[in-house]
Amino acid sequence: MTHNLFGSLPPLDCLQAVFVAQKTGSFSAAADYLNLTHATISRRVAVVENWCGYLLFERKARGVLATEDGQRFLSRVSKILNDMDGLIDRRGREPAAGAVRILTTSSFARFWLLPRLSMLEEKGVRLSLITSQEVQDLEKGNHDLAIRFGIGGWSDVFEVCSQKITYRPVVHKSLAEKWKDQPDTFFKTAPLLHNTDRSLWASWCKREGISLSNKRTDRILGDYGLTIDGAIQKLGVALWMQELHPLPDDLACLNLSGHLLPQGYTLIRPNREMSPETIQVIEKIKVLFNS
Repeated sequence: MTHNLFGSLPPLDCLQAVFVAQKTGSFSAAADYLNLTHATISRRVAVVENWCGYLLFERKARGVLATEDGQRFLSRVSKILNDMDGLIDRRGREPAAGAVRILTTSSFARFWLLPRLSMLEEKGVRLSLITSQEVQDLEKGNHDLAIRFGIGGWSDVFEVCSQKITYRPVVHKSLAEKWKDQPDTFFKTAPLLHNTDRSLWASWCKREGISLSNKRTDRILGDYGLTIDGAIQKLGVALWMQELHPLPDDLACLNLSGHLLPQGYTLIRPNREMSPETIQVIEKIKVLFNS
């Protein structure tokens, strides 16, 4: 029997409604954002929920909150969409001759690479950015460099240099006064915004000597940039990567410690001959990582 793959998938406009509802915290806000009616958002979310076979959101009087199933679904679909975007970059457009192809996450590209692009592209160098949330085999791909997130120690590549990160809890300024002097209450009541899993907050809490408990109000958003956006939208507390980018104006650091954790960004390259342009980019990134 032939499986109708495309006929079985929910429409993209329905997936868009789910992501915007999760980001804004309510169907009404999602409707305003997308210039649609509340009923349309509700109907589109229901289409995806019917396709999944479970509820993505808890409906509350003042908005919606992603269920645990919903958080996992959003995280996985976000990764798939990022991979599709990266596939277009790799297959749909050939990089310019002499371009240095860098594979990294969308968050690192957004917060670190793009603001420094002009410095990295001096002297005729052209960078081609490919984003993906998944670890890919550099030896089998056509990428010149990659910047991976984690604790390092990858056996399949040559690690060039690392950018260690100090993590600080941040929240929207309007909520900072509520929690800044009450760390005990903070960890019992504040919704925590997680990246792809709970490992970063677990590492931070271990350094702080605090027991991390999972709350129904916590959110797994699937991407560091989304955790920062979620904090800006007053959805909870994110861990800000201090060395990666300036703190957004809407956010404030809580009166809690910043910790240098093992998780950080590492510049890696495949074990093959490099072009002069690639060597030039490596040297500039080394300087920027250490500045």
